[in-house]
Amino acid sequence: RLLFPLPIRIAEHPEGIYIPELVKVPWLVIENGERKKISAKDREVELIKSSIKKLKTKMDLK
Repeated sequence: RLLFPLPIRIAEHPEGIYIPELVKVPWLVIENGERKKISAKDREVELIKSSIKKLKTKMDLK
């Protein structure tokens, strides 16, 4: 590929080269029962609880 309007080549990956071992992402999957359902609401509640706990700790230190 040339860099328009200059007739110089830019660095890029070679076309047509695909090695599955280099592109596959190995995720750890544990198959031992049902997965815990996590929702955005649950995460928000946990963040609020954590913030309240931190504030209580700070108040206790004063």
